[in-house]
Amino acid sequence: MKTWPIIVIVPLAFSACQSGRPPRRATTVSQREATPKTARLPKKRVKPRTGPIIVPAPRFKRVISIDVVDTLLSEVIADIREQTGAEIYVDPRVDRKITMTLRDLPWRDIVRVIARVYKLELKVKSKDKFVFYSKPKTNIEFADANLRTALLMLAKKSGQNIIIAPEVQGKVSARLEQVSAADALRALAKNAGHEVVSADVKTSSIQGNKP
Repeated sequence: MKTWPIIVIVPLAFSACQSGRPPRRATTVSQREATPKTARLPKKRVKPRTGPIIVPAPRFKRVISIDVVDTLLSEVIADIREQTGAEIYVDPRVDRKITMTLRDLPWRDIVRVIARVYKLELKVKSKDKFVFYSKPKTNIEFADANLRTALLMLAKKSGQNIIIAPEVQGKVSARLEQVSAADALRALAKNAGHEVVSADVKTSSIQGNKP
């Protein structure tokens, strides 16, 4: 007697459940075409930075030294300006050769020493701005003039603001040759027995001496 193998046909879902895997959904060609595909965005290229490059400002010196022999004042000041960052200029009419050695001093002190030694005027325009120049000199003469009026006239001529104390009174007679108005003002006040006190760069006060 022949024995025939037994074939059992079951639904696909039942077979998948028996194997422990979730059943697959059958998709048609039209469904696959309708399913949108996730598009891959191109990677952004990082462009190199363009524009101005910021360089840290140099650290200027407050204390400097100079050691010059027969060197033009304008060249010395140009070197000080480069070291300190200050705005210091020389009127071409007073440019001259100087010889000087100063070590480890604040640059403002060095500028003032140069002006004093070479008898130059120093105009202070701001905290870090100076100009070397020479005041025009003239002959000044007073004959029995009112002291207060003479002082005010010289102050105006020199571009100074002055405060005159009430006790500064009297008459003055003087002849001064080849002096600046600022120097004449100080000489006149001192000759009359009074003192000139500088309050700031542009303001001075004339105080009467106490008896």
